Amino acid sequence: MEQLRRIIASNISSLRLNAGLTQQELANKLNYTDKAVSKWERGESVPDISVLAAVASIFGVTVDYLINDHRNEKETAPDAQASRSAQIVRSEGESSEQSTIAKFSSIFGFKSTGKFTITLMAAVAVWLVAVIVFVILKTFIPDYGKSWLCFVFAIPATSITLLIFNILWGSTKNSFALMAVCIWTIIGSVFTFFIEFQPWILFLIAIPAQLIIILWQMLHNRKKDV
Repeated sequence: MEQLRRIIASNISSLRLNAGLTQQELANKLNYTDKAVSKWERGESVPDISVLAAVASIFGVTVDYLINDHRNEKETAPDAQASRSAQIVRSEGESSEQSTIAKFSSIFGFKSTGKFTITLMAAVAVWLVAVIVFVILKTFIPDYGKSWLCFVFAIPATSITLLIFNILWGSTKNSFALMAVCIWTIIGSVFTFFIEFQPWILFLIAIPAQLIIILWQMLHNRKKDV
């Protein structure tokens, strides 16, 4: 029993390391704690048969592989097995990432994950431009005290970008929400730029604009119901 415990410990540890997983990551996949995995790899305890089957499935091996000693085999065999298990773990991670993107694209009304990804990239590009402008201002006009406004104006710019892509590929419901966000962020940014003048009157523009958006949405929903 002691020898079997050492063999299983060695095999689990070897497969995990070759797959590039931490003990915590393996534990998460098995719904166990990292302490339990640590005990298995130190040979202090042996996982039951159902857990061994789950471990074998994760690394693309058989339970028989886990309970047999492979130290006397050719090195190429374990290496191939480890490579296969690493590939399986990587593909699981990629499919998990893809499913996450698909979930968010569905929430925001995009039928294609590719189009949703392009939309996110465009939004991030706005902030990249803001950072570049900020660095240029800080480098060549260090005395200019409003360089930080680059990031303030990046907010409405991001809203407008998202609105454009949403009109092209997303849902109409989100377009109305983004229109409202665009109005309030644009006025908020202009107010921040001229804050020393306290131009509170600017927000009076946003109120009727917001009402127009609400009425437009109500009209759109009524047409949909007819």
